[in-house]
Amino acid sequence: MSELEKMSIPVLLPIIHGTPVTLSLPEQVIVATWFFKTAVMYDLHSERQAPRPLYFEDYEHRQLRDTLSMNPFYAIYLGKYTGEQFFIIQEDHSDLVFAKRSDLQPLGDSVRVYSLTLAIKHLVLQIFCAKTTLLSTVPLYARDWSAFYVQLATLPFRVDWPPPLNLDDSLIEHFIHRWSDIPSLPPT
Repeated sequence: MSELEKMSIPVLLPIIHGTPVTLSLPEQVIVATWFFKTAVMYDLHSERQAPRPLYFEDYEHRQLRDTLSMNPFYAIYLGKYTGEQFFIIQEDHSDLVFAKRSDLQPLGDSVRVYSLTLAIKHLVLQIFCAKTTLLSTVPLYARDWSAFYVQLATLPFRVDWPPPLNLDDSLIEHFIHRWSDIPSLPPT
């Protein structure tokens, strides 16, 4: 993992200091992999601090160790923070129910989701994890945060940072908990 740390430092430092950058696809993959590793380590540590089931499973630990890869349905977001705090790290757990758009009938059981948000100076990284393929086919009805982040390792292959809007102290908590704020299905 020390090689991953060495590769991530020159990519992350300009962002931490607020310098606008254009990230190539390989640079995005480095940041995404580094942050996935950070999320896995945080999950392992936090399970003992605040008793709750681990989110990442043993096969994901092995996959990370052996191939430096993660579930392709996990999403990594990169934003810019302009608030007063120097360092923030916070996880969020929730359950999502996916439903057909036509009649809001559930497509199955709820899915446990996990997110971790890290802010260091101007850097904001957030991972959203849901162990389901439904995310690629079913839209989520939630507040649109897309002006506050760029998504890493997706099309287009190059992304510009910072995004159009910044996360300040009045918004960062809402951004951290945006996945738990998705409304549940109405009663049937």
